[in-house]
Amino acid sequence: MNEKDILKQWKRDSIIIGTPTNILAALTAFIPVIWLCTTYDCWPPLGTVLTAWGMVAASFGAFYFVEPISYYAALGLSGTYLSFLSGNIGNMRVPCAALALDVTDSTPGTIQAEVVSTMAICGSIITNLIGTTSAVIVGSAVLSVLPERMDPEALAARLASDGVALRAGLHCAPLAHMTAGTLETGTLRFSASVFNTMDEVEQVLRLLQS
Repeated sequence: MNEKDILKQWKRDSIIIGTPTNILAALTAFIPVIWLCTTYDCWPPLGTVLTAWGMVAASFGAFYFVEPISYYAALGLSGTYLSFLSGNIGNMRVPCAALALDVTDSTPGTIQAEVVSTMAICGSIITNLIGTTSAVIVGSAVLSVLPERMDPEALAARLASDGVALRAGLHCAPLAHMTAGTLETGTLRFSASVFNTMDEVEQVLRLLQS
């Protein structure tokens, strides 16, 4: 089997696998919305949905056609499916694929370019997954508390006067607070990081105990 036949089979298999996979991903993206609307009985009017969709289409509709065409040379066919499935196309997938093609001296449109760009994109996706997983684990350092003796907003202001920057309120997650029973009060969030020292942690503990 020559390179032309291999490339033809590669593209055929990519379409067979990529098309239903992307369609399925698009459909399952509605599951969280449907769950929220069903659970909390907050279905928006159809007219509102269509209006919102129309505004989005008017603003970004051209990109639905421009991006696949302009990125195809770097991404290849299978890489295009992978990129639109995983996201971060312009700032992650295309640079990774383009760099891999340059390093391996691959010519776009060849089977080598298809394999190289696909491997580069898969590598970037795996890296993203590792980073996201690490962020979730490190996210346990983000503590959210509900003070017993003082309103979270008032306590945050008091601590701010002592040089401690915290965030009080609903933290852009009203449904989470609804579940936790803190929708009316909010909580006080501590976001520790590698840049914080033990002295700072002890300072916050002393201020909370005072």
